Amino acid sequence: MIYNFVAEQTEAGLDFDITVDKDKRVYCFIGDNAVGKTNLLENLARTLLYCHTLFQKQNTQKYSGIFFEKEIYEVIKDLSLRLASGDIRLNQTKIKDNEDVTVFKRLSNRTRNMTIDKPIVFIGAKNRGYTQNIDKNHLKILGNQFERFLDAFLRSFNYMNGKALEGIEVADWFNSRLIINPNFVPQNKQRIFEVETVFKLMQTLEPSLNLMWLGWLC
Repeated sequence: MIYNFVAEQTEAGLDFDITVDKDKRVYCFIGDNAVGKTNLLENLARTLLYCHTLFQKQNTQKYSGIFFEKEIYEVIKDLSLRLASGDIRLNQTKIKDNEDVTVFKRLSNRTRNMTIDKPIVFIGAKNRGYTQNIDKNHLKILGNQFERFLDAFLRSFNYMNGKALEGIEVADWFNSRLIINPNFVPQNKQRIFEVETVFKLMQTLEPSLNLMWLGWLC
């Protein structure tokens, strides 16, 4: 159970010292835009990953040693893990020395003051509150245990590193906002206003789209 997190000098230049009530099932952080909520969660997730037993060979816990399976090791061994460059603590326990970037293949040599043996799932900002339409383009056959692990691991790891939005064109991101489930739109509300607003934003950010010329806006 994590109830205290300290991280000094994150990649965004922020310092965090957060303490929450112990033994709660859900925590919610509320604040103005750009105050660092997402950066806090990203750094916490990466710190938990840094401490995870999957990178430990000599351990009898549930997830220990998964990293060293050949099918997994060869894919993720050289991925970089960015950490706050200053002090990092979990529950008042110091987590690391003075380094801000490491690679996964070095983690097995670390002596840890704390270990994490729980699943870590991180959903990036791009996917909050949004569900893709279910069609054949979004369906795939489940792979073996290693393929499933890598798919889930890399998806969460990319979100932890803020790649949820940056990896796509901004116009595509705005376009995805247009897919509104009619079940959640009152019958007396018109969707045209939301659509026009999104198109106007797209036109401002991507003038080459020529949405006005296409007659989409009037």
